[in-house]
Amino acid sequence: MTVTSKRAWTASVIFLALTILAAAVFILTFYCGIHRLYTPLWGHIVLALIPVAVFFFLWHLTRRVRWNGAITAVLSVILAIVFILFSFGNLLVLSLKIEDMPKQDAVRTAGTDRRILRALSEELHVDMSGGTVVLHEDTHGGFHGDGETFCTVTFASESAVETHLSDCALWSSLPLTDNLYTAAYSLTTEDAPFFPTIENGYYYFCDRHPGIENDRDDSALLNRGSYNFTLAIYDTDSHTLYYYQLDT
Repeated sequence: MTVTSKRAWTASVIFLALTILAAAVFILTFYCGIHRLYTPLWGHIVLALIPVAVFFFLWHLTRRVRWNGAITAVLSVILAIVFILFSFGNLLVLSLKIEDMPKQDAVRTAGTDRRILRALSEELHVDMSGGTVVLHEDTHGGFHGDGETFCTVTFASESAVETHLSDCALWSSLPLTDNLYTAAYSLTTEDAPFFPTIENGYYYFCDRHPGIENDRDDSALLNRGSYNFTLAIYDTDSHTLYYYQLDT
């Protein structure tokens, strides 16, 4: 009797651990489906929930000492392997579909916009959390992560962001340099210039090309076969930020 209880307890612990692990994978799949996928793939979310239900049922069954011994051990190992292949295979399919789809098709949520503003704040070194995301298109993907990001953010007229821009040494007052003007106004989205004509405001530039010494220097920007840079312009008349990132 003691041996049987010990075996049942061991099987119960195994299935409880698998239940918790399966639940973690389900939460991750649900998170991807809600916040990262362009059309949430509910089928994948439901599939990720199946191992949770199965292992929870087996955990409950072993607690009642209905299964024990070698059969339970073998079944535990088989189910663990199936779970790993099934759950992580499901996540792999999700990630491959994410890579194959253009990110501008994403259905944005309030949480997505908060993450966009947080990422902009970190990259541009100015708090953008008070803005409203009007446009966000991201075509980055593939093995090398090449692509473009277009983002437009509006602010209330009384926003403090303009004071922060004027105080930040990484931002400069308009006009743009000749190279940046050429780069900015050769960009188009939906067959129209992305950057409108802006007379008053500030701009931010960062050259992320490998091997450069000064990432604020744009003198060699147009003399390369590939481009890796970020350009943002803030229009103080319309209280609008225009952000562009290019990686080729």
